Amino acid sequence: MREFLLALFLIPFIDSFWLLYIFKEYNSMIKSIQGDGIALRFISGFVVYTVMALGARLLVLPKIRTERIWKDSLLYAGIYGLVIYTTFDFTNYALFKNWKAWLMIREVFAGTSATVTACALTKYASQTLFGAEKARVKSS
Repeated sequence: MREFLLALFLIPFIDSFWLLYIFKEYNSMIKSIQGDGIALRFISGFVVYTVMALGARLLVLPKIRTERIWKDSLLYAGIYGLVIYTTFDFTNYALFKNWKAWLMIREVFAGTSATVTACALTKYASQTLFGAEKARVKSS
């Protein structure tokens, strides 16, 4: 549960840096698609990040070894992030004629990088904050 909560905080936190950086370009593209700018739906965003954190907790974090946090994160979280962001962006590119290919490529790279970073930091924070507690629980 702790790793899930850490991931639930870190994934959107790290992703927000990219989103803030790219917001004007995204908003312009969205206006060309729907005639109006981005309309944020926070509940939907919360659901997306909750599912991403759940997937990270169940599919990625168990595979990341403490002694190889960054290497394992690059492999497992990289694949996970690549699947998520490629699915999102290439689906939008297939559906919307004004979805920009150059933004799609940048988004896939940034989202995959954010996922790797968030998963590595989640594993590191989990081990740092709760690792000693796990050892005590096991020895009792």
